[in-house]
Amino acid sequence: MTKCEQAQKGVDMLVDKLQDLCQQAFDKYQGAADFLKEKTSLSMLIRMVLVQLNRCIQHYSNHLGGFKGEVRPLARITYQEATESIELDEEEKVNDVIKMEEELQVLGSIGFNNPKDPYIRFPDAIAKVDQMCKDLCQKLYTGENTKYLAGNDKIPEYLSIFLEHLKKHAEEFKISMVRQLRVTTQRLEALCAEVPYSVCAYLQAKYATIIEKQVGKVQDDFDEQKVIDDAAKAENLRQFRPNLANPANKEVTRELDSSEEKRCELFYDLIDDT
Repeated sequence: MTKCEQAQKGVDMLVDKLQDLCQQAFDKYQGAADFLKEKTSLSMLIRMVLVQLNRCIQHYSNHLGGFKGEVRPLARITYQEATESIELDEEEKVNDVIKMEEELQVLGSIGFNNPKDPYIRFPDAIAKVDQMCKDLCQKLYTGENTKYLAGNDKIPEYLSIFLEHLKKHAEEFKISMVRQLRVTTQRLEALCAEVPYSVCAYLQAKYATIIEKQVGKVQDDFDEQKVIDDAAKAENLRQFRPNLANPANKEVTRELDSSEEKRCELFYDLIDDT
């Protein structure tokens, strides 16, 4: 039962984390955020938490026996944003087994794959305790003590009462935990409606900021080259003297004209490149 309570806390923690990430899109990532230093984008963090949440809820609900029928495992999706496909690539498939185990660890011992403590579902654990008590009675009540065994299960009457109370308490606990999990999933359902707005706000802020910085850098580079061009133009104008009309200065005039044409070509190229 403690394991179930720990698992519920893990699921609630993930929902809180998702809510915090959604809120960050409107707080932390607005204004002067440095998106270029991000190790993992907010949109990807949201995707990872959503995948983890769905897997943990499904795993924990299966543990409780909370589904009426069989539920198919969720398809794995890529954690790469620079691709249109959501399918795992070959490299991701290699590491995905470890990743799947890590995703469930937030559930505590229910999520850990521990060979020394084999995983067992809650209903199966109760049934195991029930059977273990009955088997133990068969070993303890022998000889004359067999007269205390009663019923189809051949166990003492007090033990039958105890096991009935155990099953009743376990069923009530299971229903209580399933209800808690349902409340959490309803909270997640409401939060999922906010995810698109958060991701959209984040992406808009991110790429608007990146584009503005790129445009600013291009503008700075252009202004720097413009200063050099203005200096060259001013120098050519300074050398453009009235005596250049003299045939004796024909070569100087040709060189000055060539220099100005070259300056213009370079400036036109700078405009085209910008």
